[in-house]
Amino acid sequence: MRRPAAGQTGVTLQLALRVWHVLDPVRFPSPNLDDYTLVNAVEAVHFRGKTGRTEGTEQEIRAEENLRRLRGVFAGYDCIVALGRSAMTAVEAAGFEALYSGNHPSLQALNRMYESSEKTPAERRADRVAQWARKVMA
Repeated sequence: MRRPAAGQTGVTLQLALRVWHVLDPVRFPSPNLDDYTLVNAVEAVHFRGKTGRTEGTEQEIRAEENLRRLRGVFAGYDCIVALGRSAMTAVEAAGFEALYSGNHPSLQALNRMYESSEKTPAERRADRVAQWARKVMA
């Protein structure tokens, strides 16, 4: 089974984690994404081509079965990062608080939100992700 954020969002999170690791090495002791627990707001994975959306509905997020799942995952963690509206809703509905939160790290959104004057596409992406990662930690 693939973990959440296995695609482009995973690449973005890996870049962001390098920034978070430098800014807060106590809460982010590893720069490796696979050393952290990732969880979606709902268990079912949504694909725009299949369901017309990429996230669970409010009803799916707040379903008691989903909240039980989230409570089980979050139990024992003192650092929860919620990225996106659905993630914030899920964390709060499960009775937890996100230590850090921010917009969902889709590359499209980061490209719209942050300017970069770096030379190559890879450098611009890394720069935009770093800007976003610092904002999440602010």
